Amino acid sequence: MALCRGQEIKIRHLPENFGMGMPFTLQNIKQDFLPNKSLEENEQDYILSVLKNVNGNKTQAAKIIGIDRVSLWRKLKKYKKNGIDIN
Repeated sequence: MALCRGQEIKIRHLPENFGMGMPFTLQNIKQDFLPNKSLEENEQDYILSVLKNVNGNKTQAAKIIGIDRVSLWRKLKKYKKNGIDIN
């Protein structure tokens, strides 16, 4: 999680080592996170975008997102239950 005082989180707000060892850059992440979506909807979009960028590797996705694999598994299970295609 990253926080800042302004309305937009910029690269300068992230840790210096952010992105080290990641197979993609911030520019590759889906850019359609919208203020008219709920936090949960934006989180879902982000998680699915990261998964896509790591070719479905859940271990790598969880590491990038900053959650453990079990938490990612629970979120994906919830998405699938709600009819969201997670493949």
